[in-house]
Parts: sequence; structure tokens; C-alpha cells
Amino acid sequence: RFSLMESVTYKNLINEGDPSAQNYKCIVQPGDKPAVAKPLVEREQNAYEDLQNTPLKDFIPTYYGTDKHDGKDYLITADLNAGLENLCYADLKMGRRLYDADATDVKRNKVLRKQEGSTTESLGVRLDEAKITSKGSEIQSWDKYSGLAFNYDQFQDFFNEFIPQKLRQVFADKVGKIYDAFSDTLDQYPAFRMYKPTLLISYDHEKVDDIRVYFIQLKHTHLDISKLECDPDDDEYEDGVFQGLASLMNFAETTLNATPQEKGELDITVTETREEGDLK
Repeated sequence: RFSLMESVTYKNLINEGDPSAQNYKCIVQPGDKPAVAKPLVEREQNAYEDLQNTPLKDFIPTYYGTDKHDGKDYLITADLNAGLENLCYADLKMGRRLYDADATDVKRNKVLRKQEGSTTESLGVRLDEAKITSKGSEIQSWDKYSGLAFNYDQFQDFFNEFIPQKLRQVFADKVGKIYDAFSDTLDQYPAFRMYKPTLLISYDHEKVDDIRVYFIQLKHTHLDISKLECDPDDDEYEDGVFQGLASLMNFAETTLNATPQEKGELDITVTETREEGDLK
């Protein structure tokens, strides 16, 4: 059994927006490490354990193992938002295929109807939820319905409003490292696919000195989709995550030093780059 912990102390439930979520804040020993406990899903457990031996290990939450609480099994990972007093976060759905390799036709068609015309199809990334908090009060938020309705320009506007100018270079660098790690993992494991992951972006509004960027929600991540009797050489099973990461880097890099007058011209350039680029 994989485990980096001696004990877990469960604290408050985290179920904001979803009363049935049953996630817990907790503390892992040794080291008083802030962590999150979420109901165990075997595929997600397998994904966390498989990714420990890949270049993507540094870009997912630290995985401490599994634990039982009140008769239920939980997966324990680092709390990525620990220490952020004025939490600003965005959940981005990554990739173009937001259903698993072995999803039923009913599930597949439902997802495709939902994402039709969204930035999932055009950019490989879609906003699911975001919030900006300042001095203890929420000052701006976006929900999944906003994300579904965004076009390219609206996504760019969201990006410009959510990520402070001084953090955009740091953000671009971190997404670039994730892109490289994803590529290296795929080189090592050609049948590796990551369906419907969330890229969590978070920072402290009053201490704008760093930004955290990690993959979470790994229930549909597979080191080898051939184990599901799926052909990794079939384009049907591409996840489209590369395109989403490239789109985010483009959004960041084109606004690093742009003036409002320059923005329109730069948007045209990045669109052409995205269309012509060699995205895997």
C-alpha cells in the first residue's frame, strides 16, 4: 500500500456548492501538512500512484495515500490552497475530449451536446469556475455557465481580469513546464491519456508573489488506455490537453507587455500561431 503518512486528523467538511461532495480538510502526520481527503475512486487512486513515476509528478497534488474515516475510504492529497488567506482560484477543464476512453454512447453524446460551440472545441480549455477574493470579500466570480458561453475574446477578457499582470510571466513559465512534462510522460508512455482533468490556478490577492498551477480531478487519467481495449494510435482517443496548455501559454504571453491598443493586433497573431502550431 502506497503511503507517505503516519496518521490523518480530519477537520471541516468542504462541500461548498455541492452538499454531497463529502470532502474534508485534514492534517497529515508527520509534519502537520495541510491536506484534503476526498472519497476514494479506484481509477483516481491508480492515476495518482501511476503518475508518481512520471515527469508529471511535480504538477499534481502531493499524494499521501489512502485512509478510512467513519467507515469510508478516502484519497489523501496536499491542500493546494493552504496558506492563501484571500484565495483567488480558477478551475479549468482541460482537453477536447471530456469523457473517458470507455464512456458509453449516452455519456459521450451528452458531453458533446454540452460543449458544442464552447472553447473546449476551439481552444482545448474551458472555464468551469473562478473567484476573486480581496480583503475577505468576494469581488468577482464566474460560473460554469459563463465558461460554456465564452468565445475566444471573452476567454481572453476573463484571463486578463483573473490573472494579475505581474503573475503572467510566472504563469506562462509554469504552464510551459507542465506542457513539457506532459510531452515527456507521453514519450515514456505512448498510451497515456488524461481525460477531463481540471487545471487549478490559485493565488493570494493580497500577496501577489506566486501563482500555483496543478492538475487535479484525475478520475479519467490512464497511464495505458490499451488496458481498456482502446487503440492509442486511434485519433478518437486523443485527449486534446496539449492544445489547452498551448492556448493558456498564448493568452499569457500575448499580454505580458501589451498595451490596450496593441491587444487587438496581438490577438490576431496568437490565433494564427495556435492554428499553425504543431500541437500534439
